[in-house]
Amino acid sequence: MLARENKFLALELINGILKEIKSRKKQTLEDQKLVATLMNCLSKSSPNVEINSLSFSNTKGMTPQELIYEFKRLKALSEGATSRAEV
Repeated sequence: MLARENKFLALELINGILKEIKSRKKQTLEDQKLVATLMNCLSKSSPNVEINSLSFSNTKGMTPQELIYEFKRLKALSEGATSRAEV
């Protein structure tokens, strides 16, 4: 509960910063670096699963535990498909 509330508050702050930068007539190099840093933070805070070159993102309410279970399930399915194809 606390982590979810903290994430919400952080996203509100990021939203305010980005709106303020967007309202400026010209963005400086520092503004562009800040936006890139914020985008990296946002991408790292969202759960995702990478399998080789494919990436699946899930941001619709899965807990980290549910995401791990889903990853294991998908991994088992893909390994099963690979072993059947070899036969």
